[in-house]
Amino acid sequence: MAVHLPDGTTVPPIRPEQWQSLMTIYGLGYIAIFTVFALLYLHAHRKGKQLELSPIEMYDTRTGMRQHMLNAGIGMLSVLIVTVGGSGVAMWSGFVYMVVGPAMTLHGVLSRQRRPKTDAVIVDQTIEKPQQ
Repeated sequence: MAVHLPDGTTVPPIRPEQWQSLMTIYGLGYIAIFTVFALLYLHAHRKGKQLELSPIEMYDTRTGMRQHMLNAGIGMLSVLIVTVGGSGVAMWSGFVYMVVGPAMTLHGVLSRQRRPKTDAVIVDQTIEKPQQ
């Protein structure tokens, strides 16, 4: 892949010495985004009673928070690789993000298996009908 400049010269889209900065900036942004999502879920979980969340909703909130923390952890691993390894391994730090799919699948399967059964929770809750 190459970029063709107006003067007719061809240059690579990114120079090898730029990989480390690129992957560091990408990783830090990835970490920031998923950390914000995790903090939003933490806030909702702390306000669970005020928001009148059911036990299942509380579980789902913890699950969502954990999912976002896992994503942030994957970003941290990528940044660690590029920071410790330098420019020589910077491109390889991008391959860490291939773990996202399997990690989220495993997390989802395990979380679904541990999720409280809906029927057991609904029996304990009363549903009020609106007065007419």
